Amino acid sequence: MKLLIQLLILLLPSQLSKHFWPEFAFIYGRRIDYLAPTLYLSDILVLVILLVYFFKQKKSTLLTVSGGFSLVGIPFKLTFAGTVYCLLNIFLSLQPWLAFYGWLRILVLLGLFIVLKNYNYLLRAIRDMLPVALFYSSIIALVQFIKQASIGGWFYWLGERQLVLGLPGIARELVGTQVVLPAYATFSHPNSLAGFLLLGSLILAQINLSFLTLMVFVAALIALVITFSYTAFCGLCLALLFLILISWLKKPRQQKFFSYSIFAGLLLLAILIPAVLRYLPSTQVSVQRRVELNQLGWQAFQTQPVWGIGWLNFIPWLSQQNIQILELWLQPAHHVFILLLAEVGLIGLGLVLILLFKSFKRTIKQQNWFLAAGLLVVVFTGSLDHYWLTLIQNRLLLVLLFALIWRNP
Repeated sequence: MKLLIQLLILLLPSQLSKHFWPEFAFIYGRRIDYLAPTLYLSDILVLVILLVYFFKQKKSTLLTVSGGFSLVGIPFKLTFAGTVYCLLNIFLSLQPWLAFYGWLRILVLLGLFIVLKNYNYLLRAIRDMLPVALFYSSIIALVQFIKQASIGGWFYWLGERQLVLGLPGIARELVGTQVVLPAYATFSHPNSLAGFLLLGSLILAQINLSFLTLMVFVAALIALVITFSYTAFCGLCLALLFLILISWLKKPRQQKFFSYSIFAGLLLLAILIPAVLRYLPSTQVSVQRRVELNQLGWQAFQTQPVWGIGWLNFIPWLSQQNIQILELWLQPAHHVFILLLAEVGLIGLGLVLILLFKSFKRTIKQQNWFLAAGLLVVVFTGSLDHYWLTLIQNRLLLVLLFALIWRNP
């Protein structure tokens, strides 16, 4: 178990995978990566970890009856209600098999969360492996940026994609008068890499501040800069401001009030951001498309407001709206909370907000300020992008964050 968890953390940045292409993964005859069932290298590690963990557990710890039935610590009534909700979300969706696949992935992540939060040596595994993962991702990103292309060779086996400025779908940035390729490392988009580096650094800072980790932070900062991810830059400023101000406040009551105020303010900002972007003058096509996707996400929510249109079903729903401008922009809504509203409805969004609030409350109670800053970063960047919900590396890092917050002392 120890080696498996260390290896998983070490390979968190990897996206080495095998895609499968059933009929529901095609829209307008085009393959859509977001819809394709995918087996990642990290999936294999997670499944082996789950098998080892559950085989080692006594049946009495998996299913208990004292004080009411519970399955792996989850009350039976809650498990039953959750199952009914998931089945409604699946069978009332446009693509039931796609929704089933989405919920299957959530179930695997929930299992991994249970394993990690109960793992006695989680802090040691993160301290030993996460710096290496952050550092090699930063170095790959730097070499790619200098080369202005993918490195190739053995880095394919970490999941590095082919990167050339002329390829369709490749991000590009204008620096002065020159168009440059931002850093990808082994991620599918620079924004995803930037979010991973930022949250990973905050997790590491909570566990181990040393000269070596400071070197990792410097490398991660350089890599973050060359991703040109403006949302991550703002998230970094938010985290630093929060940590500086919280250190100035000495009384616990002041710290609590300040922390909850920031958290509530970010949730309010998440509500306002779509409206602000809508009326903000911009000539960038990407900004205009994000606004359109968020508006369509709101429309999708209105069709099935309680349990949603189905997990992973936003893009199939989008394809039925006969909006020609979106034929080349078949992507999820670029707003985690709008995407949740659309796909899993008010029930799903409500559960996520409860999880976020209770997790934030726990970090404040335990004065785990770097983890609290990490949650704030997730809420903020999630208001401007979707990768915390849709991309494997970011989802696994999010599970690691919640496992740290809820781990048994």
